Amino acid sequence: MSNVETHIKKIRDPHSWFKFYRQQKLIGDILLKELTSKEHLQKMKENIDNSDFTTIFVNAHYHWGMAIENGLKGIIIKSNPELVEYEIKGQNVVLKNVCGKAGKTHNLLQLAKMAGAFEKEKNLFKYQSDYDSLEQVLLHLTDMIKWGARYP
Repeated sequence: MSNVETHIKKIRDPHSWFKFYRQQKLIGDILLKELTSKEHLQKMKENIDNSDFTTIFVNAHYHWGMAIENGLKGIIIKSNPELVEYEIKGQNVVLKNVCGKAGKTHNLLQLAKMAGAFEKEKNLFKYQSDYDSLEQVLLHLTDMIKWGARYP
């Protein structure tokens, strides 16, 4: 199998996306663990404006958002591998898009809807308030991916 074929197979494999989900989640979890460590909490008392806390917390949210994005894309790709758009340039495969506009804009709410997370018949949640909360979390994490950890 050529390098191009191997790469195409990898980007169409949901397990590849799930692997990146786990890695990004791990980074977010490590940041949260550091943020809540006794040593860091002591340092925060010395930082009057809490900018260190905010910076680390925003970065944790960024990585959790990226984790969810990769996980949702894995779920979607599992059923719809044709939603992976790529271009072959010589011996390179350039990933163009995954999951249409929702994938390009990092819109976690749209990706979750595409993955079926809001389909009532799947019984993901018992109460409407849980769906509403999920929607708010996904909107927040979408903002963190787009802006939170990238710009001051």
